[in-house]
Amino acid sequence: MVLSLAAAGATAIAGGPADLSRRAQAYHLYAQAQMLMFERQEEAALRLLEQAVERDPDPALLLETARAHDALGQFDRALALARRALQLRPGWADAWGLLGDAHLGQARAGVDVEASIEQALEAYREAVRADPDDPATTRALAELCFQIGRLEEAEELLASHATLRPLGPSMSILLSRIHIKSGQPEKAETILAGIVSRSPLNMEAVDSLASLYESSDRLDEAIALYDPALRADVADTGLFDRLGLLHLEAGHDREAIDFLEKARRLDPGDTRRLLPLAQAYEAVGAYDAAAEACEGAVASDPSSLETLFHHARLQRKLGDPGSARRRYEEMIRLAETRRETLTERETTLLTLASAQVGLMAMEAHDYDAAAAAFARAAETDKGDRPELVFLLARALLQRGDLEAADRTAAEAEQRFPEALEMRILRGEVLLARGDEEESGAYFRALLESEARSVEAYVGVGEALMRRKRYEDAEATLADGLKNHEDDDRLLFSHGAALERLGKIEPAERALARAVAVNPENAMALNYLGYMLADQGVRLSDSVTYVERALALDPENPAYLDSLGWALFKLERYEPAEEKLRAALRYDAADPAIREHLGDLLVATGRDEEAVREWEAALACGHEEPDRIREKVARVQKRIKAAR
Repeated sequence: MVLSLAAAGATAIAGGPADLSRRAQAYHLYAQAQMLMFERQEEAALRLLEQAVERDPDPALLLETARAHDALGQFDRALALARRALQLRPGWADAWGLLGDAHLGQARAGVDVEASIEQALEAYREAVRADPDDPATTRALAELCFQIGRLEEAEELLASHATLRPLGPSMSILLSRIHIKSGQPEKAETILAGIVSRSPLNMEAVDSLASLYESSDRLDEAIALYDPALRADVADTGLFDRLGLLHLEAGHDREAIDFLEKARRLDPGDTRRLLPLAQAYEAVGAYDAAAEACEGAVASDPSSLETLFHHARLQRKLGDPGSARRRYEEMIRLAETRRETLTERETTLLTLASAQVGLMAMEAHDYDAAAAAFARAAETDKGDRPELVFLLARALLQRGDLEAADRTAAEAEQRFPEALEMRILRGEVLLARGDEEESGAYFRALLESEARSVEAYVGVGEALMRRKRYEDAEATLADGLKNHEDDDRLLFSHGAALERLGKIEPAERALARAVAVNPENAMALNYLGYMLADQGVRLSDSVTYVERALALDPENPAYLDSLGWALFKLERYEPAEEKLRAALRYDAADPAIREHLGDLLVATGRDEEAVREWEAALACGHEEPDRIREKVARVQKRIKAAR
């Protein structure tokens, strides 16, 4: 159209300026405007177009000028010109389509949104009625119907158009999106799979089908869809980012790192991939790289609650609970400032962050802070998770606020009648008050009400052990074994109670029986192995038991610690250190692992390193700080004397 109008103008002015007619002048101005448009001088071009329509209000020229105004967001003028074109050429599909575009532009600009959308819909409908064979207008109307939730109209529109001509890829993809949103994923998959089989490099179809597979956990199938693009050697950051995220979700952490790093090299300025990159590095134990990526993500967007949460969690894992707690608290303060606008995901993160602060405060024996944090977590969660209320009640109990603990547990028991732990905690409150007779009667009644179930016996036994009533715990668990003699959970708890009483041989028999009943009871295997190592007896058996536990749960830091401790007792210092450091990679905030590593370092002549590990154990909230301080003082004295 540009060339024909310009050529007509050139012919008209061949005889010189005096011969120019108004129409010829209009076409001349139009041609000049097109050149200015090409040079991106839109405002100047628009002035020439307005002069052109003053000289010749031809419908086609009016519509071209309207399009130029619409492109610059000048919707009122675009609408006025399009209406003039329709007056001159009634029922013109192109003019109706432009009216739809301009009304939709107004809606997107926030101008009387609902009315503008309705006007856009009606204009597009008129355009389709005038020319039902036009795919562009049909798609525009179907897309708008889809976006505002009029799925049935959108689907009928595309189906009607398909009777006139086959739907092209873009309209077929739109139809698949309509099917997905209307709960018909099978139909969507059929459409998208057909497009991808014919055009494996149609990335819009590939992305849509991959998202569909992802939503149903068919992650490997989603990843495979991108193989043709990789074989075509497409070096695209979007492709690499997408594959990186899919691999991360599928648990293919090294592949995730590979693709995310490729994207990072191509576009180092885009920091959005830093958080998933940190998660992938953390998953493979590359904590330094994870920390670097996470710190970069925080620096690029310090207001992201998701990033702050993961950074805090990583700091805790790296053995810096103080920094982790401060980061969580920073995130909580930030979230509180925009509580009314938090997304569901952000609200969940706020709840989890508050719970983590509570757990760290409990480890540090700061029960006031723990109770406040758990109360905030329960409030944010709206009381839907009984475990948060249980932690609140336990913090109150540890703080010595027995009435508040009992009241909280009683209220939770009303809301969560199936939550056995709440009822058990109320018995603990009685124990804490010193009401031994009443607590005994309470627990007996609880066991009866629970039909003497395994869960009830184990729960009561653990509660008694928490209150250091080891004899009562052992008797309760022994009674449970009369009713459930081959339950490995009861056998495990009974063995633990016997060990606390110093009855090592009976404890070993109980734990060994638990393992015989259930060879995959990793907790019993580990406890048995660690107990033998701690006693310094049957160390080869100790190693065997813990290795069996690790075979069931290879990344469990407690089991790695147990194996390191057993190897240390065997004076196999090099593999012992390897296991203890591996345990720290998975849980750098565990004070017991820090203590064991310190003991090994002292045994191998590295006193100063040992002191640092013991001090880290204290910072992580060791249960026996005085004993650790004695170790520190003794070795520091030796270091000083050696100087």
